[in-house]
Amino acid sequence: MAGNNKRMKPLSDEIARLPSRRGALKAGLGAGLVTSVTGSGDAAGFASPKQQGAKPSDYSAVRGFNYMPSYAAHSLDIWRRFDAKTVKKEISSAKKYFPRINTVRIFLSWDAFYVEPAAFMRNFDAMLTALHSFQLRAIPTIFNAWHGIPDFGGVTNEHMRKWRGERPVWDAPFLNYLKAVVAEHANDDRILIWDLCNEPWTTDETALMWVSWLYETAKSLGPKAPVCVGNMPNLSFVKATERVSDVLAWHPYWSYNRGAKPMTREQHVKYLDECVAYARSVGKPLLATECCWGSLDDKQRADVVAFELSELKARGIGWTAHAMVHSLVADCHRPEFGFIAPAQYMAFIERDGSLRRYHDVFNKFV
Repeated sequence: MAGNNKRMKPLSDEIARLPSRRGALKAGLGAGLVTSVTGSGDAAGFASPKQQGAKPSDYSAVRGFNYMPSYAAHSLDIWRRFDAKTVKKEISSAKKYFPRINTVRIFLSWDAFYVEPAAFMRNFDAMLTALHSFQLRAIPTIFNAWHGIPDFGGVTNEHMRKWRGERPVWDAPFLNYLKAVVAEHANDDRILIWDLCNEPWTTDETALMWVSWLYETAKSLGPKAPVCVGNMPNLSFVKATERVSDVLAWHPYWSYNRGAKPMTREQHVKYLDECVAYARSVGKPLLATECCWGSLDDKQRADVVAFELSELKARGIGWTAHAMVHSLVADCHRPEFGFIAPAQYMAFIERDGSLRRYHDVFNKFV
């Protein structure tokens, strides 16, 4: 398809024109723009960090998983074919095997919202209710920019380029979805943190501008819970989104089998120390919203889990490990169910509902 040939202005000029939270308040957009970064501090045993002077340990109590229900491969199907019975059964299994978890990160779908808005909103609330019934708080991920095989759905660089080059036309699809999701649940104590987008490529200037706009827009809707971006492992992504993150969220996988020269354990430890030092330097909490690189070998994967979680815990970093259950989503299934990428197999609970061998090691670090 033909791209947009409209000349784009420099990123610095465009970001400068985004409404600052202070400026938006003066313009009368509401007190939500200056909300503290605190959520409901007494729920699930969490501290209530403030944006100024926060320490990386403020979310050290977070223990949980990323959850994509077993019945779907694509986020559109998760929400259009929402199966409340399966969801409750799988969450119940997770609490049985890992009784001290307190948080679950879920992935929303703007595709599903635009196909059936009312049904999507009902199903989102049903998911929050199911989690709450097991004393679990949610990290809803509003957009997804990770694309595996099969594709999980979400936003692409093409969406972002159209947004940047054809505003205000392309404000509408993002804005209407944000208003429906965030404003409707602005004071919802079942939500621990809002994750604006999973793994956007924010070293790209258009993606960074889009995420900056998401942040300003989301904050203008007055959410009580803080806002983060689910960054890829490299620290450069965390630094790029620091300005638009109340909590520094990232995915510190030890990807032992990836690339020509995979990272050693010693290098991974050094990398974690660098991330902690950066979080302290900017005074913001640090949270691993994905971790625990996969393997087809159960024992090897359990060893990776133990290594990653022990190092996170030693630094006072909370986590939501990837992923709760066997599903058709990329990286969450055995080979007989589809393509296997370098992350291989990342589920903690098998397709038949049993605990994956050796994976009770998770409980040693909770």
